[in-house]
Order: sequence, then C-alpha cells, then structure tokens
Amino acid sequence: MGVTGAHASAVPLPIKPGSAAISVHAVVDPSPDQEFLNRIHAAGIVAPDGQAVAVGRKLARLSASGASYTTLSEVVRDFGVYDHHVDAFIQAALAVY
Repeated sequence: MGVTGAHASAVPLPIKPGSAAISVHAVVDPSPDQEFLNRIHAAGIVAPDGQAVAVGRKLARLSASGASYTTLSEVVRDFGVYDHHVDAFIQAALAVY
C-alpha cells in the first residue's frame, strides 16, 4: 500500500484467491466518498481510494443488515487495515454511509 492522492483510485491491490472480490475501480462520489476518504486519511490510514471506498460501502451494507462488529472488523482486517486503524475505518464508514 502507501499510495494516496489523485492516482490512488486506479491502483489495484491483489485479491486473495477465494476471497469475495471487491471492485478495485469503484467510482468515487465527490461528496460522501470524499468525506469518508478525508476521515480515514486524517486517522492515518493509507489505502487506494477506490478500494477503501468499496470496503467502506460494504461495511455500511453489512451494518444495515445487522452484521456484528466482529464481522465488520474482519472485513477491514482482510482489506489490510490493522490495530487502532480498524476502529477508525469502521467509524468513518458508518458515519458517512
């Protein structure tokens, strides 16, 4: 990882074989998506923008369907976010989406 800025959304990360695929080229909505990205970047999370947005949206859908916090944190960890950043990522996603 380590790619941020205007070109970050075009950089795909490898997806583990057998994992649920997330679109690596998610279209970033200029309002809620940018707010989400601002929040995770402010928390020190560095990730490709398009993939981060896709995971954030997935967290919101899972949360709305009643998924547990453990499930949400597993999704974030599978994306490659760890430690205190897991909580910050989840909080940003649920606050914006």
